[in-house]
Amino acid sequence: MNSYFEMEPYSAELILPDVWHVQDATIANPAGEHHDGSFNNPSSIYVIEDAHKVLVIDAGNPHEKGALRTIVNQIAQGRVIEVAITHNHFDHVGQLADFDDCTLYLPLKDFDLTHYPNGKGIQDQDQIRLGRHTFVCIETPGHTAGSMCYYDACHHLLATGDAFGSS
Repeated sequence: MNSYFEMEPYSAELILPDVWHVQDATIANPAGEHHDGSFNNPSSIYVIEDAHKVLVIDAGNPHEKGALRTIVNQIAQGRVIEVAITHNHFDHVGQLADFDDCTLYLPLKDFDLTHYPNGKGIQDQDQIRLGRHTFVCIETPGHTAGSMCYYDACHHLLATGDAFGSS
């Protein structure tokens, strides 16, 4: 697979040997609006690969059902998919329904797990293991009550959602 590819409305770029950055590829018109009336709010999604699984961090903006799953499936190539959400805002959970058959790691202070049969509630210092990667869940309240960062100290990876910066 190439280290960069596009699948409408996303682009995916391999930024480390096993880490993909996926972003909305939609380009705004000069007024800042898209042809579908949405606003210019690109969202970063990360896909971390392991030999047997991939971990998707955040589920981006709402788009047509299946849009994000298609690009994640291209990267996963049949491996198990798990999803970790940084916080419960539309631009981070917009395609969450694409992954209703996957394990979902959801911050307990932001989500009612009764709505997510495959949801696993996470809180500060919990861990998500993915082969050689171990992500520590770090509560970073402020943006939302349950904002969560995911930190892999061994590989110097930190996914912050909107807890630190944005876009």
